Amino acid sequence: MKLLTLTCVALLILSMSGCSDENNSTSDSPLSQVTTPFVTTTMPETTTTITTTTPTATTTATPVIAPPKGSVPAGFDPKLFVRNPAFESNIAFIGDSICSGFKVYPHLLLANQVFADRNIRTDTIFNYTFTYNNGKYSIVDCIKVSKPKNVYIWMGLNGINFTSKEAYAKNMVNLVQKLKAVSPQTKFFIMSMTPTTASHSWHANGKIKECNVYTENLLKANYPDIVNIYNILADKNGNLLSVFAAADGCHLKPIAYTRILSYMAYGK
Repeated sequence: MKLLTLTCVALLILSMSGCSDENNSTSDSPLSQVTTPFVTTTMPETTTTITTTTPTATTTATPVIAPPKGSVPAGFDPKLFVRNPAFESNIAFIGDSICSGFKVYPHLLLANQVFADRNIRTDTIFNYTFTYNNGKYSIVDCIKVSKPKNVYIWMGLNGINFTSKEAYAKNMVNLVQKLKAVSPQTKFFIMSMTPTTASHSWHANGKIKECNVYTENLLKANYPDIVNIYNILADKNGNLLSVFAAADGCHLKPIAYTRILSYMAYGK
Protein backbone atom coordinates (compact mmCIF):
# COMPACT_ATOMS: atom_id res chain seq x y z
CA MET A 1 0.00 0.00 0.00
CA LYS A 2 2.84 2.39 0.87
CA LEU A 3 4.54 1.47 -2.37
CA LEU A 4 1.44 2.27 -4.36
CA THR A 5 1.03 5.55 -2.61
CA LEU A 6 4.64 6.60 -3.25
CA THR A 7 4.30 5.63 -6.91
CA CYS A 8 1.24 7.84 -7.31
CA VAL A 9 2.94 10.76 -5.62
CA ALA A 10 5.95 10.40 -7.90
CA LEU A 11 3.78 10.39 -10.99
CA LEU A 12 1.91 13.45 -9.74
CA ILE A 13 5.17 15.40 -9.22
CA LEU A 14 6.37 14.55 -12.72
CA SER A 15 3.08 15.66 -14.18
CA MET A 16 3.18 19.02 -12.38
CA SER A 17 6.78 19.55 -13.41
CA GLY A 18 5.84 19.19 -17.09
CA CYS A 19 3.02 21.76 -16.86
CA SER A 20 5.35 24.27 -15.22
CA ASP A 21 7.89 24.08 -18.08
CA GLU A 22 5.20 24.54 -20.75
CA ASN A 23 3.67 27.52 -19.06
CA ASN A 24 7.07 29.23 -18.57
CA SER A 25 8.09 28.82 -22.21
CA THR A 26 7.71 32.14 -24.04
CA SER A 27 9.00 30.87 -27.37
CA ASP A 28 6.29 28.32 -27.93
CA SER A 29 3.41 30.09 -26.20
CA PRO A 30 0.65 31.12 -28.56
CA LEU A 31 0.20 34.27 -26.49
CA SER A 32 3.76 35.36 -27.30
CA GLN A 33 2.77 35.62 -30.97
CA VAL A 34 -0.27 37.82 -30.40
CA THR A 35 0.45 41.51 -30.73
CA THR A 36 -1.83 43.66 -28.70
CA PRO A 37 -2.21 46.95 -30.58
CA PHE A 38 -1.14 50.02 -28.62
CA VAL A 39 -3.82 52.60 -29.09
CA THR A 40 -2.43 56.11 -29.02
CA THR A 41 -4.94 58.90 -28.36
CA THR A 42 -3.64 62.13 -29.80
CA MET A 43 -5.15 65.19 -28.18
CA PRO A 44 -5.58 68.21 -30.41
CA GLU A 45 -2.67 70.56 -29.96
CA THR A 46 -3.70 73.91 -28.60
CA THR A 47 -1.66 76.73 -30.01
CA THR A 48 -1.87 80.14 -28.46
CA THR A 49 -0.91 82.83 -30.89
CA ILE A 50 0.05 86.19 -29.51
CA THR A 51 -0.28 88.90 -32.07
CA THR A 52 1.69 92.01 -31.44
CA THR A 53 0.37 95.05 -33.27
CA THR A 54 2.71 97.90 -33.71
CA PRO A 55 0.78 101.16 -33.95
CA THR A 56 1.42 102.93 -37.19
CA ALA A 57 0.65 106.53 -37.87
CA THR A 58 -1.91 106.98 -40.61
CA THR A 59 -1.20 110.03 -42.64
CA THR A 60 -3.93 111.15 -44.98
CA ALA A 61 -2.55 113.44 -47.57
CA THR A 62 -4.64 116.51 -48.14
CA PRO A 63 -5.38 116.81 -51.84
CA VAL A 64 -4.43 120.19 -53.21
CA ILE A 65 -4.50 122.12 -56.43
CA ALA A 66 -1.53 124.40 -56.82
CA PRO A 67 -2.14 127.68 -58.64
CA PRO A 68 -1.15 127.68 -62.32
CA LYS A 69 2.35 128.91 -62.93
CA GLY A 70 2.44 132.65 -63.34
CA SER A 71 -1.13 133.20 -62.10
CA VAL A 72 -0.24 134.38 -58.58
CA PRO A 73 -0.06 138.18 -58.37
CA ALA A 74 3.40 139.59 -57.77
CA GLY A 75 4.24 139.98 -54.10
CA PHE A 76 1.85 137.25 -52.90
CA ASP A 77 2.79 133.93 -51.35
CA PRO A 78 1.69 131.09 -53.70
CA LYS A 79 0.50 129.12 -50.65
CA LEU A 80 -2.33 131.64 -50.31
CA PHE A 81 -3.80 130.34 -53.57
CA VAL A 82 -3.67 126.58 -53.00
CA ARG A 83 -7.07 124.88 -53.23
CA ASN A 84 -8.44 121.73 -51.60
CA PRO A 85 -10.74 119.64 -53.86
CA ALA A 86 -11.98 117.52 -50.93
CA PHE A 87 -13.20 120.64 -49.17
CA GLU A 88 -14.70 122.11 -52.32
CA SER A 89 -16.70 118.97 -53.11
CA ASN A 90 -18.84 119.50 -50.00
CA ILE A 91 -19.84 123.14 -50.46
CA ALA A 92 -22.49 125.19 -52.23
CA PHE A 93 -22.93 128.92 -52.66
CA ILE A 94 -25.94 131.21 -52.68
CA GLY A 95 -25.57 134.75 -53.93
CA ASP A 96 -25.59 137.46 -56.54
CA SER A 97 -23.56 138.14 -59.68
CA ILE A 98 -20.31 138.38 -57.74
CA CYS A 99 -20.97 134.96 -56.23
CA SER A 100 -21.85 133.54 -59.66
CA GLY A 101 -18.19 133.93 -60.67
CA PHE A 102 -17.62 130.54 -59.02
CA LYS A 103 -19.51 128.85 -61.85
CA VAL A 104 -18.89 131.37 -64.64
CA TYR A 105 -15.13 131.12 -64.58
CA PRO A 106 -13.76 127.73 -65.66
CA HIS A 107 -11.87 125.39 -63.35
CA LEU A 108 -13.65 126.65 -60.23
CA LEU A 109 -16.90 125.04 -59.03
CA LEU A 110 -19.67 123.07 -60.75
CA ALA A 111 -22.90 124.79 -61.78
CA ASN A 112 -24.87 122.57 -59.38
CA GLN A 113 -22.87 124.03 -56.51
CA VAL A 114 -23.68 127.68 -57.19
CA PHE A 115 -27.19 129.14 -56.86
CA ALA A 116 -26.55 132.72 -57.91
CA ASP A 117 -27.76 135.31 -60.36
CA ARG A 118 -27.35 138.99 -61.16
CA ASN A 119 -29.36 141.65 -59.34
CA ILE A 120 -30.21 139.35 -56.41
CA ARG A 121 -30.54 141.05 -53.05
CA THR A 122 -31.12 139.66 -49.58
CA ASP A 123 -34.75 140.79 -49.77
CA THR A 124 -35.48 139.59 -53.34
CA ILE A 125 -33.80 136.19 -53.50
CA PHE A 126 -37.10 134.36 -52.96
CA ASN A 127 -38.36 135.81 -56.27
CA TYR A 128 -35.73 133.96 -58.33
CA THR A 129 -35.41 130.40 -59.60
CA PHE A 130 -32.17 128.49 -60.04
CA THR A 131 -31.09 125.53 -62.14
CA TYR A 132 -30.24 122.26 -60.44
CA ASN A 133 -29.86 119.02 -62.43
CA ASN A 134 -31.74 120.58 -65.38
CA GLY A 135 -34.67 121.56 -63.18
CA LYS A 136 -35.75 125.04 -62.09
CA TYR A 137 -36.29 125.59 -58.37
CA SER A 138 -36.71 128.34 -55.83
CA ILE A 139 -33.73 128.78 -53.52
CA VAL A 140 -35.56 126.93 -50.75
CA ASP A 141 -36.32 123.97 -53.01
CA CYS A 142 -32.76 123.96 -54.37
CA ILE A 143 -31.42 123.36 -50.89
CA LYS A 144 -34.21 120.93 -50.07
CA VAL A 145 -33.42 118.84 -53.15
CA SER A 146 -29.62 119.07 -53.17
CA LYS A 147 -29.09 118.93 -49.38
CA PRO A 148 -25.48 120.16 -49.48
CA LYS A 149 -23.22 119.61 -46.50
CA ASN A 150 -22.11 123.25 -46.22
CA VAL A 151 -23.75 126.35 -47.71
CA TYR A 152 -22.09 129.75 -47.97
CA ILE A 153 -24.34 132.78 -48.45
CA TRP A 154 -22.62 135.66 -50.22
CA MET A 155 -24.59 138.68 -51.35
CA GLY A 156 -25.47 142.24 -50.42
CA LEU A 157 -23.70 144.66 -52.75
CA ASN A 158 -26.73 145.13 -55.00
CA GLY A 159 -28.63 146.83 -52.21
CA ILE A 160 -25.81 148.38 -50.23
CA ASN A 161 -26.71 151.98 -51.04
CA PHE A 162 -30.34 151.73 -49.98
CA THR A 163 -30.33 148.96 -47.36
CA SER A 164 -29.71 149.59 -43.69
CA LYS A 165 -27.34 147.38 -41.76
CA GLU A 166 -30.28 146.24 -39.62
CA ALA A 167 -32.33 145.22 -42.68
CA TYR A 168 -29.34 143.45 -44.23
CA ALA A 169 -28.73 141.36 -41.10
CA LYS A 170 -32.44 140.63 -40.64
CA ASN A 171 -32.76 139.40 -44.21
CA MET A 172 -29.76 137.11 -43.75
CA VAL A 173 -31.29 135.59 -40.63
CA ASN A 174 -34.62 135.08 -42.39
CA LEU A 175 -32.93 133.33 -45.33
CA VAL A 176 -30.91 131.00 -43.13
CA GLN A 177 -33.94 130.06 -41.04
CA LYS A 178 -36.01 129.13 -44.10
CA LEU A 179 -33.19 127.06 -45.58
CA LYS A 180 -32.40 125.36 -42.30
CA ALA A 181 -36.02 124.30 -41.98
CA VAL A 182 -35.86 122.21 -45.18
CA SER A 183 -32.30 120.92 -44.72
CA PRO A 184 -31.52 120.76 -40.99
CA GLN A 185 -28.36 118.72 -41.51
CA THR A 186 -26.78 121.45 -43.64
CA LYS A 187 -24.38 123.87 -42.02
CA PHE A 188 -24.81 127.48 -43.10
CA PHE A 189 -22.13 130.17 -43.28
CA ILE A 190 -22.53 133.87 -43.96
CA MET A 191 -19.78 135.47 -46.00
CA SER A 192 -18.92 139.13 -45.68
CA MET A 193 -19.42 141.48 -48.59
CA THR A 194 -16.24 142.20 -50.49
CA PRO A 195 -14.78 145.69 -51.06
CA THR A 196 -14.89 147.80 -54.21
CA THR A 197 -12.02 149.78 -55.68
CA ALA A 198 -11.54 153.41 -54.70
CA SER A 199 -12.45 154.44 -58.24
CA HIS A 200 -15.69 152.47 -58.42
CA SER A 201 -18.66 154.58 -59.56
CA TRP A 202 -20.57 154.05 -56.34
CA HIS A 203 -17.66 153.47 -54.00
CA ALA A 204 -19.30 152.31 -50.79
CA ASN A 205 -16.65 150.60 -48.69
CA GLY A 206 -17.64 152.55 -45.59
CA LYS A 207 -21.19 151.23 -45.78
CA ILE A 208 -19.99 147.74 -46.70
CA LYS A 209 -17.75 147.51 -43.66
CA GLU A 210 -20.52 148.86 -41.44
CA CYS A 211 -22.93 146.15 -42.59
CA ASN A 212 -20.27 143.45 -42.28
CA VAL A 213 -19.35 144.41 -38.72
CA TYR A 214 -22.96 144.81 -37.58
CA THR A 215 -24.00 141.47 -39.09
CA GLU A 216 -21.04 139.62 -37.61
CA ASN A 217 -21.64 141.04 -34.13
CA LEU A 218 -25.35 140.32 -34.31
CA LEU A 219 -25.12 136.79 -35.64
CA LYS A 220 -21.91 135.38 -34.18
CA ALA A 221 -23.78 133.93 -31.17
CA ASN A 222 -25.96 131.73 -33.43
CA TYR A 223 -23.85 131.68 -36.60
CA PRO A 224 -20.25 131.75 -35.38
CA ASP A 225 -18.90 130.63 -38.74
CA ILE A 226 -19.10 133.97 -40.48
CA VAL A 227 -16.40 134.05 -43.14
CA ASN A 228 -14.75 137.46 -43.41
CA ILE A 229 -13.25 137.66 -46.88
CA TYR A 230 -13.21 141.48 -47.02
CA ASN A 231 -9.72 141.82 -45.58
CA ILE A 232 -8.03 139.19 -47.74
CA LEU A 233 -8.97 141.14 -50.89
CA ALA A 234 -8.43 144.68 -49.59
CA ASP A 235 -5.42 146.97 -49.50
CA LYS A 236 -4.29 148.85 -46.39
CA ASN A 237 -6.97 151.49 -47.01
CA GLY A 238 -9.75 148.93 -47.22
CA ASN A 239 -10.22 149.15 -50.98
CA LEU A 240 -10.38 146.22 -53.37
CA LEU A 241 -6.88 145.43 -54.62
CA SER A 242 -6.47 146.03 -58.34
CA VAL A 243 -4.97 142.54 -58.83
CA PHE A 244 -8.34 141.09 -57.78
CA ALA A 245 -10.64 143.64 -59.39
CA ALA A 246 -12.49 143.24 -62.67
CA ALA A 247 -12.78 146.25 -64.97
CA ASP A 248 -15.85 147.70 -63.22
CA GLY A 249 -14.08 147.83 -59.84
CA CYS A 250 -16.75 145.76 -58.15
CA HIS A 251 -16.70 142.29 -59.66
CA LEU A 252 -13.72 139.98 -59.26
CA LYS A 253 -11.09 138.35 -61.43
CA PRO A 254 -10.70 134.54 -61.40
CA ILE A 255 -7.60 134.78 -59.17
CA ALA A 256 -9.76 136.39 -56.48
CA TYR A 257 -11.99 133.31 -56.34
CA THR A 258 -8.95 131.08 -56.06
CA ARG A 259 -7.78 133.22 -53.14
CA ILE A 260 -11.20 132.95 -51.48
CA LEU A 261 -11.40 129.16 -51.87
CA SER A 262 -7.92 128.77 -50.43
CA TYR A 263 -8.80 130.97 -47.47
CA MET A 264 -12.01 129.05 -46.83
CA ALA A 265 -10.20 125.70 -46.90
CA TYR A 266 -7.15 126.62 -44.83
CA GLY A 267 -8.12 129.79 -42.94
CA LYS A 268 -5.10 131.79 -44.02
